[in-house]
Amino acid sequence: MTIIRMLHLYLGCVFAPILLLLAGTGIVQMLFPAYAGGLSTRFFGLHTARAMKDGTEWTGLAWRWFVAAMAASLMLSVVLGLVMAFRHAKRPVTILACLLTGIAVPVVLILAKIAG
Repeated sequence: MTIIRMLHLYLGCVFAPILLLLAGTGIVQMLFPAYAGGLSTRFFGLHTARAMKDGTEWTGLAWRWFVAAMAASLMLSVVLGLVMAFRHAKRPVTILACLLTGIAVPVVLILAKIAG
């Protein structure tokens, strides 16, 4: 197994649980903002690192460093995944088309929002 694949695998396994938690709370916040209170407040506090109403924080310095390491790992893992995709693709043009679509769609949506 190449170093790139091993690094991609191990980083993914270490950070997969927290990525799922943060992605899940992000989905709920984006699609159902009314549910950001109540029992789910604890998860949203973790997601946003906001202080609670009494001024206490759900997160500390260790949590912030762990999340920063997770974010850096995610970025590295995505780049490694792209490297592997281009290396092992039978048709690299398909990978390039998917990558360009993943860039174009958000740009179009952002520009439509700015213009509208």
